[in-house]
Amino acid sequence: MSDQNRTIYNIAYGKPDPSSEEGKKFWTTVGILIIGQNDEGQERISLKLNSIPLDAEFDGWLSVFPKDDNRESASHQNNNQHLNQPINEIAF
Repeated sequence: MSDQNRTIYNIAYGKPDPSSEEGKKFWTTVGILIIGQNDEGQERISLKLNSIPLDAEFDGWLSVFPKDDNRESASHQNNNQHLNQPINEIAF
């Protein structure tokens, strides 16, 4: 599968920001969702979780957002580098 045939999204969960009076949330990315096609042209959807939320605020809901590499902090990427395998190594 080539990169042209797939779309990658971030999977995140939100928890309330106690300092916000507007009901804003802190978003934590926990994985990616890949929508693409296999070699036979059939649509494939794959999910890769890097972590599973365990805090008390997690209500079981995950949200999907367009992937935005600019939002990833450098320290977050360095701390979890061993968890992030290249996309081309994820089996479809």
